Amino acid sequence: MRTNDRFGRAEPDVAALAELAALQLLPRLNDGLVITQGFIGSENKGRTTTLGRGGSDYTAALLAEALHASRVDIWTDVPGIYTTDPRVVSAAKRIDEIAFAEAAEMATFGAKVLHPATLLPAVRSDIPVFVGSSKDPRAGGTLVCNKTENPPLFARWRFVAIRLCSLCTA
Repeated sequence: MRTNDRFGRAEPDVAALAELAALQLLPRLNDGLVITQGFIGSENKGRTTTLGRGGSDYTAALLAEALHASRVDIWTDVPGIYTTDPRVVSAAKRIDEIAFAEAAEMATFGAKVLHPATLLPAVRSDIPVFVGSSKDPRAGGTLVCNKTENPPLFARWRFVAIRLCSLCTA
């Protein structure tokens, strides 16, 4: 993947990726499975760059956009996006479906399951993102998509959190 020269926080050249994906990956996909890495790219002179935190998931979303995929699957250590970190709070509830905007807001405010940049290509191309557990693929997960029937969870929880914080500091 061609990027700029900001090692550790390189920005991909989306147009170059689309061109290379069409020339190199698409023909191979028609023959079967293609295995590639994420997170790593190179700048114009061929020097290695890295995308930074969440770079592998970001790469998956960029490739999905370039290849006009119908969905991006992100496999992590938890089966989906939760109302809070299930490794810390046992009462956390999995969110089965969530809108792009709300997932991006959760990621921006600290939810570690998805990096905000991962959602950018998916939003641009309206490609749903599924987040599931690599430890238990049959456990289900969360679908992040453009339109959902679910009411916004995070907006309500953020209000409660802000209210509680203001009480603590009063």
